[in-house]
Amino acid sequence: IDPVPGAAWERGWRRLWRTVVHFRVGSTPEGKAIFARVPILLHRPLPAGARVKWAHLTRRRVATHTRWELLLVLSQERWVRLTASAGRVGIDVGWRVLGEGSLRVARWAGDDRDEGELVLPADWLAGQRKVRDLQSIRDDRLNEARDRLAGWGRGCVDLPGWLMEARRTLHAWRSPGRLAALAIRWRGERFLQDEDAFDALETWRRRDKHLYEWEENLREKLQGRRQDIYRCFAKRLSERYHTAAVEALDLRDFHRLPSPEDEALDGAVKEHVRDACLSRLLGAIREAFAEVIPLDPMHTTMEC
Repeated sequence: IDPVPGAAWERGWRRLWRTVVHFRVGSTPEGKAIFARVPILLHRPLPAGARVKWAHLTRRRVATHTRWELLLVLSQERWVRLTASAGRVGIDVGWRVLGEGSLRVARWAGDDRDEGELVLPADWLAGQRKVRDLQSIRDDRLNEARDRLAGWGRGCVDLPGWLMEARRTLHAWRSPGRLAALAIRWRGERFLQDEDAFDALETWRRRDKHLYEWEENLREKLQGRRQDIYRCFAKRLSERYHTAAVEALDLRDFHRLPSPEDEALDGAVKEHVRDACLSRLLGAIREAFAEVIPLDPMHTTMEC
């Protein structure tokens, strides 16, 4: 990939968003290079004059599909960091649901007496609730399909050995993938008078796959949007202030299990902890600012 100047990119090089990377994957016995052609979506141009020092091709699963990503490590003689040369800002991280349904995750105040807050919008929070609803629907349908299959096989003595073995522990299955694998195996090893049970299980598998794809792709989209919001927030502040003062929080404290008497309140609290994902926010702040000062969090948030 050739680095593309930013101005040229804006004038019409956006067609290079979809390009091809020639990635060396090995050599022939004669010493000739073997390249893999990988089509990619380049989400921003490479800096002019930068050299590609390392290239990593990674693969990860999103639902039932594979997503490939190209990570480039660049080197340059001198990097210019576009941050302010002076000024300080204090950032108080935390979360609170606001009246319009959005989630406030931080407030900030600068030494120039300006202040503001970082908010995840209400439609983003609604998307998170949809992800949890899809997961709940899948859990309920899994329980129904599992119990239906266990009831159908009760009293049958001429079942195949692999199905008899699965039924011994079927009541304890909690993974949809495990039941889906059973349905796929059943598809290739049919036996007499299995139509009702197999059709019901195959119907469940197809519907669960659809819900699984919906859930995971929506989660992926929401996480990417949240990361973009956090990075833009940190970038805007770093262009105004040189130094950021942030609480030195131990985020493990927010994920510890509650006492039994507080367990009823724990559901909403845990949801907001996952929604805010303060580790991502703090990471974006550390990457954007030239200097980050950790502060003792004691008494920075007090009950009114």
